[in-house]
Amino acid sequence: MKYILDAVIFSNCWISLGAVMCTLSTFLYYDQQIQYEYLLIIFLMTFFGYNIQMSSNPISSNIRSNQTNWLIKHGQKMKYLSYILFVISIPIIIVTFSFDVLIFSLPAFIAVVMYKSKDYTSFGLRTIPSLKLILIALIWSWVCVVTPQLLFFPHVDFSFSIIVFSFILAITIPFDIRDLNFDSENLKTLPQIFGSTMCVLIALSILLALVFYSYFNLEKVGLCYLFTLTALVILPSYKSRNEYYYLFLIDGFLVLFPIFVM
Repeated sequence: MKYILDAVIFSNCWISLGAVMCTLSTFLYYDQQIQYEYLLIIFLMTFFGYNIQMSSNPISSNIRSNQTNWLIKHGQKMKYLSYILFVISIPIIIVTFSFDVLIFSLPAFIAVVMYKSKDYTSFGLRTIPSLKLILIALIWSWVCVVTPQLLFFPHVDFSFSIIVFSFILAITIPFDIRDLNFDSENLKTLPQIFGSTMCVLIALSILLALVFYSYFNLEKVGLCYLFTLTALVILPSYKSRNEYYYLFLIDGFLVLFPIFVM
């Protein structure tokens, strides 16, 4: 069982499924016809992006030993698989959707490639002080919410974009707390500036604001439950936890997103 769990999480299948479910939530939120081919592309592109970033920046930390050991054994294979799936996805996009998907996806693709990969660029966007959290939240909200609207919806509405951006921002903060002792001081991440406890309070404040916004502005009670549950899970993140807490439990709220949107 643990072998299967490790494979799903450390291969980035779990976070890729999270991206699919987050995108599915956009279609459900706006009551639009679900584009299953687009969901497939989201999975393939997320799988590619996360595995390329992982392979270009090997992990070496005691609190992520299981992930490190798994990547030592399978990391290279995942990198090659990512390239294969990326190549396969391009003709699927062109045949199924047209070049519009490529055009609208280009900003996110460039951001992913330039995020921290030394294989392709000598400069990483991640090295810009305090940009990391905002960049991740922008990429997710653009790909999962804005792009589907541009491609398939009659008009663009930013209410759900605000929700996804803020939610990603909140659940990414614990990951920065985890990496506090390993990130370069030049990154100026939130935990480096404000400390772990204050960052947890910031994450909880964002989630509380989302509860009020969802209830009073959007009248989405289900989302209130999601953000409340997330806050309870994030509460103990001021201390480093094992990798399953971050990569399975916290990221798992993305997988559950559609349940609370309906």
